[in-house]
Amino acid sequence: MFYREFLPPPPLRPYIHLYGVLEEPLVFEKVQQEKTPPAINKGLMFHYRRDNFLKIDNNTFSGDLPRGFIMPQCTNPQWWTHHGGFGIFSIIFKPGKFGLFFPDPFLEFIDRPLSFELYNDKNLLNLHNEMMEAQNNLERLRLANEYLSEKLKKVKETNQKVQFALNLLLSNPQLNIKQICNHLEYGERHFHRTFSRTFGLSPKKFQCLLRINKVINLMGSGKFQKLTDIAYQAGYADQAHFIRDFKSYTNMTPKAFLKSELNITSLINFREEVVNGRELGRRLLL
Repeated sequence: MFYREFLPPPPLRPYIHLYGVLEEPLVFEKVQQEKTPPAINKGLMFHYRRDNFLKIDNNTFSGDLPRGFIMPQCTNPQWWTHHGGFGIFSIIFKPGKFGLFFPDPFLEFIDRPLSFELYNDKNLLNLHNEMMEAQNNLERLRLANEYLSEKLKKVKETNQKVQFALNLLLSNPQLNIKQICNHLEYGERHFHRTFSRTFGLSPKKFQCLLRINKVINLMGSGKFQKLTDIAYQAGYADQAHFIRDFKSYTNMTPKAFLKSELNITSLINFREEVVNGRELGRRLLL
């Protein structure tokens, strides 16, 4: 399996985290399964090559993935099942930025992919058709940049206080929600309602997913000596809380997760840094 990621042009970088290309050129006789953890970022997925089926299964949705779909926030771990022979081009938005480009409410689509046909946006459907007909991924990069640059002209920023709260959580996932409310002079109920309506998740749920994403990033970096180091950096005060949270969102203990092979994790997991043109997760079958 091959995964490559690319940075968007500078004007889009405050909103778009990365473009990703995930390809499995081989076709297997036996069904392959990949497990991915929860993810806070939303995106657009273009399934440009499909020799066989590609399915996902979580606690909310189970079934074939459409050829083009909106990837929702994932609050549960997911199993990806396939026989190989597929290619996916993805546009991954930064947390909280998807709604600026696609302002319709998506609360009911958490953990459930939404096909472009059901979303029924003419320009998005046209982009999907062009992505399917493109000869290579450089052409798909160009199409994505042109489409998003045009959408950017109509973007209206969200409530400044709520955006500030989001930035606080992104930079300090250990912050207490009550402290943020006091700082913003918001009542907790009002803040909860406004945040949930804007970003699709409650502040507490968003914070938990953010911590889990940070833990997975740190695990992937290999820059730690003990799991307690990771727990502390992600904002956990004690090991028991860390293990309980991690297991509730991944169905695995941190130690078991470290030993597992999660080949698609790089595609859906939000990371602070992106290296343009980097190739990840290469698997060679002899």
